[in-house]
Amino acid sequence: MNRDQTLDILKGFGIILMVVAHSGAPVWLHDFIYTFHMPLFFIASGWFFSERCLDDTRGFAVRKIKCIYWPYWKWCIIFLLLHNVFYSVGILNNSYGSSDSVSHFYSIKNMAVYLLNFTFRMTSYEGYLLGAYWFVRSLLWGSLLLCFCSALLSKVTYIKKQTCILSVAAIFGILGGQFLYLTYISPFGRKAVIEK
Repeated sequence: MNRDQTLDILKGFGIILMVVAHSGAPVWLHDFIYTFHMPLFFIASGWFFSERCLDDTRGFAVRKIKCIYWPYWKWCIIFLLLHNVFYSVGILNNSYGSSDSVSHFYSIKNMAVYLLNFTFRMTSYEGYLLGAYWFVRSLLWGSLLLCFCSALLSKVTYIKKQTCILSVAAIFGILGGQFLYLTYISPFGRKAVIEK
């Protein structure tokens, strides 16, 4: 069977746009790319989603928790426990940080709050060293929503399973892109902050 290179080209196009958006593109181009580059990846991943997963949604959820959530949680714990060590040797400090915030020495109370947040909400992980972990949370919830919504759609309609999967992935991608777009143009969004 020959590999369909259309999706490889689509993902390559998405990667190039992501690099352009992250490398100092003009604000208008950055904002435009951000309205669809991540939804594009989710739509493309829906293409490869196996329809067998719709027959065993519970098994799928357990596998995703084992292969996505468990490593996420384990590395969050490791970096939480090493935070004060990194702070002591100067890898993290109170002068420089990311997103207009700096690091500080964690108390036991700080550690407990971070532990609860990344365990139950998948937030407050070590942002300085695990900054791309937002994608792990999105990947977990996106794949679970895709599976459960596609399974539900295939049970209540007579649509083929693969069509249900692609339809749900496209709907989530389009809604995600529109949400990002509306966030950028709203008075409380990014453009309002930039113009000030």
